[in-house]
Amino acid sequence: MPGDLVCALHDLDESKLRLYCIRFGSIAVIIGGGGTKPEGTKAWQDKDDLKGAAELMIKVSQDYYLRTREGEIKLDPFTNKLVGNLKFGEDEEE
Repeated sequence: MPGDLVCALHDLDESKLRLYCIRFGSIAVIIGGGGTKPEGTKAWQDKDDLKGAAELMIKVSQDYYLRTREGEIKLDPFTNKLVGNLKFGEDEEE
C-alpha cells in the first residue's frame, strides 16, 4: 500500500493548528481534525491526543485506499464528487 495518503493542512505557516485530509488525485478530501500541536512537541506520536487523531486518520486512509482499489469508491467525472461506500468509523457496518 503506497503511503498512508494522510496530509496535514495548516492555516498559517507558524500555526500549531492542523486539519488532516486524505488526497484523492487533485482533490483534497478533508475528513478529520489534527488538533493543536503544543510548542515543544516535535511529532504527533509524542502526544496521546494527537496520536489518537493521526492513527484514526491513517486507519480511515487505509480503508479508503482499499475501497478505491476495489472499486467501492469512485470519482464521478460528471459531478467531480466521490461516490460509493463512503461510511467510515465504528458503525460503518450498520
